[in-house]
Order: sequence, then structure tokens, then C-alpha cells
Amino acid sequence: MVKRIVFLSVVLSVCMAAQGEESVSDVVIPTRRDVADWIRLPGNTEADIEVSLFPRASGILKDFSLDVGDTVKPGQIIGHIDAPDMEQDIKLAESQVVYAKAELLSVQSQLERVKIRGVELDAKESIAKADIGKEKAELELAQKQYDRIKRLFETSAATDEEREKHELTVRVNQSEVAAAETKLTAMKADRLILEKDESAARASVESAKGKEAIAEAMLQRAKVLYQFTEVKVPKLGLGKEVASAKVLKRFVSNGELIAGGNGSSKAGQQPLVSVVVNDPIRVIADVPEGESSSIHDGTVVQALFTAFPKDKPILGKIARIAPSLSDNTRTLHIEMDVPNPDGKLRAGMMAYVEVVTDLHKQVLAVPQSAVQSGKKGFAVFKVFNGKYRRTPVEVGYADHGWVEVRSEELTENTQIFKDVSKGVSDGAAVEISKPPVAALETAGK
Repeated sequence: MVKRIVFLSVVLSVCMAAQGEESVSDVVIPTRRDVADWIRLPGNTEADIEVSLFPRASGILKDFSLDVGDTVKPGQIIGHIDAPDMEQDIKLAESQVVYAKAELLSVQSQLERVKIRGVELDAKESIAKADIGKEKAELELAQKQYDRIKRLFETSAATDEEREKHELTVRVNQSEVAAAETKLTAMKADRLILEKDESAARASVESAKGKEAIAEAMLQRAKVLYQFTEVKVPKLGLGKEVASAKVLKRFVSNGELIAGGNGSSKAGQQPLVSVVVNDPIRVIADVPEGESSSIHDGTVVQALFTAFPKDKPILGKIARIAPSLSDNTRTLHIEMDVPNPDGKLRAGMMAYVEVVTDLHKQVLAVPQSAVQSGKKGFAVFKVFNGKYRRTPVEVGYADHGWVEVRSEELTENTQIFKDVSKGVSDGAAVEISKPPVAALETAGK
């Protein structure tokens, strides 16, 4: 139930003081200050971080010595897991890498041989093309000689035997050109075969490279998984790294068979320990729906702990606010961070959380003890012509020993009676021999 901090200083009866002098220590001066309206909520504390540490490798736990209350730090080795099967996985992966590398070298050699065949075929094609050029040149020369003899034969300047001889030479040269071109054409078929062989060899090389990469990755994976046999405390916290944590609970002992996880699910796994970080510690509370509209990031809040009733409230600001109200309770969850370097505060402690819902800035305020409440309303007793005179006031917010007052008769220099519970009457004489004590110095004493 929300308990408002309201002004409860009710004077049930006013003792009629004798007409005499009052001590100067009974007089205070109002002061201007910020006065807030607060609501008090039940709350409790939670660890800033609570984490269960799970193993990633499976095997027999050894070298584990943590227990409740021990301090651990990120990166600290807290145990080892005996996992010979993982050692065998590394050896198997290493042999697969060796095999993959050998296969790659083999297919790369095949590709080099195909390339050599290509170079040889290039040379043969060059020779064949040169032979074709040579045969064509000889054919052209023979054809010219034949044409000249043929003209001479027509004029009886050459014999038929000479004509037939040169005609035969032309035909021989023609056949040699055709033979050279046929040889070059046959090389084109060899070129197609060579291109197919080279394509296949390159595909084999790429396949072998892929197999090698897979084998290397499997080896690295086996080595990474083996590293998890050395159980370390991970980094803790959100954003800002946490320097240390305390063991909250231990779940295992040396010699137990540990079931490691693959990082995707914790189902069926047993944590090694759970650890907490209590600096800062979170103070949490739930604000009723009716007050939730005044809550926002940075709202002033203070916490009082039932375990330390004599301690002063810890003042701070709301650090986190839930984005919506609870469906069940219709309350708004809020959190406050409280520094806790000495570990004095522990998670689970009960607390009272006081939240500012409104703020009146630089208003005239007096100690709560200086205000009289009764059937005639609220009043203070101000010093006037050497006597105390009852002065009605309107009151505003009451804020931890301070009360906002409004009256045309009060200023920062007005002297008023400090504590009406001691008994004061309208018209009682007062003698001021020293400057009055400011309210700021006397409130709460």
C-alpha cells in the first residue's frame, strides 16, 4: 500500500506558557529551498548481475575448487575437463588436413601437365601454320612457272614434256598445302580435348582447395572446442566490463561427469556455479498506476534499508523504467543503482523506496516542528514586538522535516518559534539576545 509522506505534526494540546522569556535557541528563520512531494513504496534489492556459468566441453571435472562466497574475475581459470575424445578429434582433423593437402598437390600436378600439353600444342600449331605458309609460297611459285610454260607451249616455245612437268609440280604443291591444312585442322580437335582436360583439372583443383579449407576449419574447430576443457570465467556485464564477482551457489564437485553445451541450448545442462555482482546493487520497486504518469528517467528517488534503520537515505535517480505496466498488478517497475563498494548491501534485502512525484522550487519552508496544526488550521508563532504572535499559514508539501508555507506575513527574515511541541502561546514574551539560528541549521535537530 502506498504510504504518502504527509505532514503529521499535530499538536493535540498547547501548554499555556507563563509570560516570560524564551531562549534564543528556540527561534529559527524560514529559508527558501526545493520542496518535493514523495511517495513511499516497498521495495527490495537485486544483484546488478547474476550469471550461471555453464561448461562448453563434456568430460570429467578436475582442478575445481570454487565455493560459495569466493571471488572470481573474468578470464580466471576455475577448472579443467578431462576429455580424451576431444584430443582424438584433433588428431583425426590433423590427418584429414594432411590428406587434403596431398590431394590438392596431386590435382595441381595434373593441371600443370595439362598446361604443358597446351604449350606443346601451341608450338605444333605454330609449326603447322608456318608449314602452310611455306607450302602456299611454293605453290604460288610453281603456279607462276606453270603459267609461263603454258604460254610458251601455246607458241611452240616449250615442249609438252616441260608443260606436264610443271603441271605435276603445281599438283604436288597443292597436295602438300592441303596436307598441312589438314594437319592444322586435326590440331583443333586436340585443342578442344585439351580445353576440356584443363577445365576438369581446374575444377579438381578448386574442389581439392575446398576440401583442404574444410579440413583446416574442422581442425580449428576441434582446437577451439578443446580450449573449452580449460574452464574460464567469461566477461560479465552490459557495456562496462565487471572486474569481479562472487560465487552465489556451487552445483558440482571434482570427479563429476560434466555435460557440455554447444551454445544453442542449456536444456539438460548442469551449471558449475552461479555468480553475482552486487556493486552497484539494484534497488527495485513498483509504482502504482495512479502515480506512474509522474515517473520518468532521472526522477529523484531515495532508498532506505530495513537492515540499516539508522543509516541516512541514499539519494539518487531512477536508472531504468519498464516500458509498460504489469498486467497483473497495474504497477510500473522502476530501478535505482546504488554504489556498494564494500558489499554492505546484499541482494534480497527489503527497502523503502521514496520517489519524487512533484517538486516546488525555491519556496519558503520551515521545520515541520515549527508548524502548529489544529481545528483553526495551520499556524506558526512569529516574533513581533518582543512577543510570539500566532500567524496562520497555508501549507504545501511536507518533505522530510521541512514544510512549505505560504503567508504574506512571513519572509526569509521572519523569526519564528522552532518547536511548538515545547509549548508556546499567542502573546508569550521573548527576548532575543543573539541572532536567531537559521532554519536550515536547526531542522531535524
